[in-house]
Amino acid sequence: MSKVISFDSLFDCDLFLDSTYKGGSSGNASDEAISKVLSVQNSSGFRFLGSTKDFSLKYCVLYTTFEDSNWPDSIDYTTGQFIYYGDNKSPGELHETPKKGNVVLRNSFELLHSGCRDKIPPFFIF
Repeated sequence: MSKVISFDSLFDCDLFLDSTYKGGSSGNASDEAISKVLSVQNSSGFRFLGSTKDFSLKYCVLYTTFEDSNWPDSIDYTTGQFIYYGDNKSPGELHETPKKGNVVLRNSFELLHSGCRDKIPPFFIF
């Protein structure tokens, strides 16, 4: 059974796998839970703690609703593989996006395949 964390407890709670973190009741972006738990921005698919300019990220949060049929993010619960379509939904250069999320994915991929796995920030998926 999954754990449920109330909105009032978000600022000092731990992370638990397969848990529900309740949002607020104000009816605006301040109700969003992830930003309270992990000290990241309160909107978009890519959210970071640290800088994307020099890749000094402490961690990266990927958020998806799994509801966009044009960008069918998915997770395989058996293997743990997560397929995420990134942050560019407009024509143009794949890596030129305001959040630089696709740059983070590219840099992480390059670090992984160059043997520098220890320089890749942890990724949290919500």
